[in-house]
Amino acid sequence: MIFTLTSKLPVILQIGENLFPQIDKIIQQHNLLFTNKLVVTMPQIYEVCADSVEVIQGHKFFIHSNNVSEAEKLIEYLHTISPDTLVLAVGGGHVIDVVKHAATKLNINYLSVPTALSNDGIYSPVSVLSDGIRRIRVGANIPLGIIVDLPIVQKAPPYTLKSGIGDILSNQNALLDWQIAKAQKGELINDFAYTLSNMCVQSLRKLEPSNFNNLDFCSQVAHLLVMSGLAMEIAGTSRPCSGAEHSISHAIDELYPNRATAHGLQVAAATVMMLRLHKQDTDHIITFMRDLGMPVGLQELGFNISEITKILRYAQNIRHRFTIINTIDINESLVERIDTSEQT
Repeated sequence: MIFTLTSKLPVILQIGENLFPQIDKIIQQHNLLFTNKLVVTMPQIYEVCADSVEVIQGHKFFIHSNNVSEAEKLIEYLHTISPDTLVLAVGGGHVIDVVKHAATKLNINYLSVPTALSNDGIYSPVSVLSDGIRRIRVGANIPLGIIVDLPIVQKAPPYTLKSGIGDILSNQNALLDWQIAKAQKGELINDFAYTLSNMCVQSLRKLEPSNFNNLDFCSQVAHLLVMSGLAMEIAGTSRPCSGAEHSISHAIDELYPNRATAHGLQVAAATVMMLRLHKQDTDHIITFMRDLGMPVGLQELGFNISEITKILRYAQNIRHRFTIINTIDINESLVERIDTSEQT
């Protein structure tokens, strides 16, 4: 008997220029026939990309946040139209997460059409919503396809691309934490997913910061975000791309929601600290982040030593995932040692 592992892959992966006007053609070229198409976006995104969005044939539905109530409104609307509808999530993480959640609930197809490259949520089996107080993370189906129009994402605020870069950089610590979980808890590592995630980090660190936000740079970041999502899909868990640094980011979101910033910036800042706990050389990653103008450590995100100690302690028990922070005693002295811009 032959045993194989089956993972879902997107039918479409198109990353290039001037793709919005070609979306209908791209869908047809892949022999995808749907009775209707529904474009889901946000008013502020539509204002910036109206000309591009209008060329996509189909109805429009506007959401205003990634709140659970917005997802419920979309679900209610989808109940009123044909089940043979392809939903296009045109926007940033909030739009994609709402569509991802609604499509999963109704088991319908959707396309991820990001207008910013802020995290690997453009293709990942996780949806992040808000209940008005904190962020809620739930499993979700992957998209039928991903279409990235590079000139569109290039126009997004620079911090969004830095956030996407940070989400990829965090894979480095996530993989070390996965190794610890294997050594101390017997957790299984999917070697293919591990290799793919590691490839993303190594490829990213070869990019030249001076080329930040040019089309080729954006293209490479987009491909790596998709590959990170694929690593999670193959593993059947977010382990390849999510370790202690993500737990720390979640802790910030819950403890200090009004001071939280972009997800990718938070996990990257925490990654430097966690790599030091792993006794890794952080000189290269710090130089890379500095050249891109990214915050290094949680103090540069505006938290003091006492607050960071609280965040790390909270992160130890925020979810059932064994990481480096579950192996140590967290105190202010430790935090002062690991949260510094210079290698100690």
